[in-house]
Parts: sequence; structure tokens; C-alpha cells
Amino acid sequence: MAFPVLLYASVICLFPSLVLAHDGMNMGDMGSMDSMGGATGGGTTKMYLHFTPGDSVLFGPWMPQTGQAVFGTCVGLFMLAMVDRWFSATSAVMNAYWNKRVARAPPSELKAILSSLPPFVPRYDIPRGIASLGTQSVHFTLMLIVMTQNASFIISIILGLGFGEMLFGRYATQIS
Repeated sequence: MAFPVLLYASVICLFPSLVLAHDGMNMGDMGSMDSMGGATGGGTTKMYLHFTPGDSVLFGPWMPQTGQAVFGTCVGLFMLAMVDRWFSATSAVMNAYWNKRVARAPPSELKAILSSLPPFVPRYDIPRGIASLGTQSVHFTLMLIVMTQNASFIISIILGLGFGEMLFGRYATQIS
């Protein structure tokens, strides 16, 4: 079942002109997006799900204009979504490891650990914070890309999350 979805996503990423819908919404008469405080990239913002190239991806210069550029962007987003699932699995494995280390702590440390507020342990809490920073950065990046409402990008992200979960999800589930 995943193969037809992957094939369809590949076709729409490679040949977006095959599935282009008529752009009936013209935002050109609303003034420039700069005057409204929005992002600009020289094009118009489509406020509906679409397959048209020309959406800015995170930065103004990263604006795929051709089918091949859209495909390359979709591959990059697929990989970024897989990295998101890898970060989540890595975080679960690290937390399980640290919890086991705390459980094996000597009685003198255990008394401090079992107090009402857990102590700040730099060798565990600093890497945990850095891992959370990376994970949340990827989450927000994917959210901003989905907000372009480009269906090619959204499908690539969804497929990447699915394949990433397939590859790395077992690590998080075996731990809990």
C-alpha cells in the first residue's frame, strides 16, 4: 500500500504541472505582503492546498521554481521528517538510559534523587536540553513548511514521518 502512495508523491513532486489547479484566487490586488507584515518572495501567497511551484521554503532564496527543484525540496523534506523521528527515538533511548542510571545510584545519591524535586544533574540534564532543542527545532521547521500549504511538501513530510517511524519507532517503543 505504501508503494502507490510513494509513486503518487513522486509523480506530483516531479511533474507538478500535471496536477496544477487553476489559481482562481488573485491576491495581487491586496497590496504587497511587505506592507501587511508578511513574508515575501516575489510571488503570491496561496491560501489553499496546492501543487504549484514557487513557494518559499523557510528562506526567501529557497524558492523552488521548476519541477526538478520541487522534487529536490521534497526529498530534503522527506529526510528532515525522518530526522525528526530519529530525534524522538534517540530522546526516548537517552531518557531510558538516564532513568536506569538513576535507579542504580548509590543510596547516598538515591536519597537526593527521591526528594520532592529531582536534582539538577548536569551530565544528564544538559544533553537532555540539547536533544529537546534539536527535536523542537525540527518540529517547528516542519510546521512552518506545512504552513506553505504546498501539497507536495506536505505529502513528503508525511511520508518521511511514516518511514522514519518505521525505521526508528521500535527503539522508542521497546524502551517504554
